[in-house]
Amino acid sequence: MNSSSGRRRSLPVAGIVLGALLAGSLALRSWAALAVVSPWMSPDEESYAALGRSLWHGDGLSVLGHHGGYLSLFYPLVVGLPLSLSGPHLGYDLAKVLQAGLMTAAAVPVYLWSRSLMPRAYALLAAALTLTLPGLAFSGFLMTETLFYLVFVLTAWAMAATLVSPTLRNQALLFGALVLAVGTRLQAVVLVPAFVLAVALRFAFDRRRGDVRALAPFLVGVALLTGVWLVFTLASGRSPLGAYGVVGSASYSVGAALRFMLYHLADVVLLVALVPAVALAILVVDAARGREASDRARAFLAVGVALTAALVAEVGLFTSQLLGRLGERYLLGLAPLLFMAFALWLSRGAPRPRVTTAAALVVALALLAILPVRFFSEAAEPDAFSVIPLYHLSAAYPGTDVRVFLFAVAVDLALLFLLVPRRYAWTLAAATASLLIATSVYASRVVADQARGFESVMVGSQPAWIDRYADGPVAFVYANELSWSGGSPVWVNEFWNRRIDRVYVLNGAVVDGPMPVSGATLQADHTLSLDHATTTPPPSFAVTGPGVVPLGTRIAASANGVWTLWRLRSNPPAVTAPPPG
Repeated sequence: MNSSSGRRRSLPVAGIVLGALLAGSLALRSWAALAVVSPWMSPDEESYAALGRSLWHGDGLSVLGHHGGYLSLFYPLVVGLPLSLSGPHLGYDLAKVLQAGLMTAAAVPVYLWSRSLMPRAYALLAAALTLTLPGLAFSGFLMTETLFYLVFVLTAWAMAATLVSPTLRNQALLFGALVLAVGTRLQAVVLVPAFVLAVALRFAFDRRRGDVRALAPFLVGVALLTGVWLVFTLASGRSPLGAYGVVGSASYSVGAALRFMLYHLADVVLLVALVPAVALAILVVDAARGREASDRARAFLAVGVALTAALVAEVGLFTSQLLGRLGERYLLGLAPLLFMAFALWLSRGAPRPRVTTAAALVVALALLAILPVRFFSEAAEPDAFSVIPLYHLSAAYPGTDVRVFLFAVAVDLALLFLLVPRRYAWTLAAATASLLIATSVYASRVVADQARGFESVMVGSQPAWIDRYADGPVAFVYANELSWSGGSPVWVNEFWNRRIDRVYVLNGAVVDGPMPVSGATLQADHTLSLDHATTTPPPSFAVTGPGVVPLGTRIAASANGVWTLWRLRSNPPAVTAPPPG
């Protein structure tokens, strides 16, 4: 009687605690996201925003009326709604709050999934740690990470459920989750081979011969969908990889790829503050030895290992050639799985078999030791938030090898893991949470500062200045100003100002991303001569940088004094082009 009453009381208590965690995270993450005053990961953020607005306006995946190539479908749909319904400032703020909600919501499936593996208190711990990850600072960025964090957890959960019970319902849910994942981020195609690996690992953990016939509906569905996608894209003359076609055409070095895979495995250890990674290793070794009695736990561990291997391999291969630094943001979805493993390990009494524990700690420390110093650089700020404090430490103390500091902290955690009595194992959770929260706070402040600096350099403190003064179509004339940014001034001004409907580039200036541009030449008489014929009427206004003076009247200037808005002369026209045909 008392036991039953206690269980009834524990349910609302757990719900209240989870609700408080979610509400607190949403409030804090929204506050931090709103401090990011402008998109600054160009052209990615502005591209997604443009595609999202275009979708909601019925123009498909396009940028300024031109097909933008496939980057994502579901993320632009999500973020494009607030951006298209409101003015640029309010819409941008609403989008960031929405994203904070999406990233926070990942704790819900983590809790529900964990409840099938461990008691409520430990499930709440896994959910709480999910909310401490520094990567949640992406709530302030218009990036697919904000939706994919939740989608990845849902997909992993569906994988585990299918491994436990491969019913048609579970396979259908898994298929839908994979479609959602790939539709959010095309790189999620790696989840298909990851699931195949998880199936093999599950059979290995169960010590039985595999029989995949029960998974035939799912596998047939994946094959059919893949075939349809290949036929559709190839028939239309597009790459099956969409805007990521360059990934398939790049030349990769086996040695470099393997090194970067090791680097990113080390980054997984860093991402979760070491302890959860070691806990997962201990549980996996026990499962491989046939010592894991729980069917659900074996499925969870198979999925965790398979997804870690698949993502580390994919991200390592990609970054070895096309990024050259840590791509931690592509690994964020793994963290909730490692937090779940940590909570499961704690719920089992924090077992620490000597050989396994020592080996796992040695491997984790060795991985952190091989991370190159060059990865602790300013470039980490948009791609690897866990490294940001290390970069700033090295900047504050030039000549210092910050790996020594990193290794010292890691050794302290390793000693705590080894020596803390079982009854005080909760201190491991406290230490892990403290490190992650501190890094989250620091990363959030840094990205907010970066956004303010980026806005100041690119456009100034009043970014919607063009729409304020122009009452007709505006051409942005880009002459390679701030060329190191890959044309970011074009993207930032286009994001904030809806009047911009075309971009002219002078002297072969380059604008990265799917922005459509027209080549032009500034003639001696100050007319802008387009390189190619067009049927589009000439613009009424133009925005130019320093030294570019078209025929027209100066109307206004950006707050930072870099850009000037001109009302162009219409007769004779200030913009000319060869006749069509």
